[in-house]
Amino acid sequence: MKNKWCSRRWSLARRNEIFAGLLLSVLFSASQALGGAPAVNLRASLRDTPEAERTKMLESFLGGFLGSLVFQGFQVQNVEKNEGTLILSYRFLAKDYAKAAGNLLLVRPRVLGSKREDLFEEKPRKNPVEFETASVQSDVFEITIPPGYAVEEVPPPVEVDCGVAAYRSKVEAASGVLRYNREYKITKVLVPIDRLDELKKFYRQVAADERNSAVLKRTTP
Repeated sequence: MKNKWCSRRWSLARRNEIFAGLLLSVLFSASQALGGAPAVNLRASLRDTPEAERTKMLESFLGGFLGSLVFQGFQVQNVEKNEGTLILSYRFLAKDYAKAAGNLLLVRPRVLGSKREDLFEEKPRKNPVEFETASVQSDVFEITIPPGYAVEEVPPPVEVDCGVAAYRSKVEAASGVLRYNREYKITKVLVPIDRLDELKKFYRQVAADERNSAVLKRTTP
């Protein structure tokens, strides 16, 4: 069987702003580009959803990653086309995104999207693992470092490959911006049950990376 490749890419927060005040909230402008199977599935879902309900659907999706947020609108491109890249753009305020700890701010570089598969941690499986499709997914998140703060520590780079899937991520700070870049690949669609332990170990490492935070330190009184 020939693998069908699909792609998904986020470009988030060209210039996000952290408000180091009472709410420690972050204002995001995001766009998501999807191709292949993810685009087909989401396009069908959007077509079946009345315009008035799409906001609730996207707000619920974002809330799964961010908790409390204020959704400020969205746009969808190419939803009526059966081919081509599906593009979603939206703007939202994530409340309490940055966490204060004395003179430090803790910020999770991975803002949206999760690659971990908790399914493999449930009851023992008897059947092989079958992914929907082979895919390549990339995320780029940028957060502007607020005035009066400097990067104290960033999570270490991660690169893991279990022969079925591969994952790598890197956090960098330059020119006043915290930049998180990662790529996730599924290269084999059907995985025999005797490789389940490898998959579990792989996704545990992915989950640990997704939880990591960067540390910003106050540089002014």
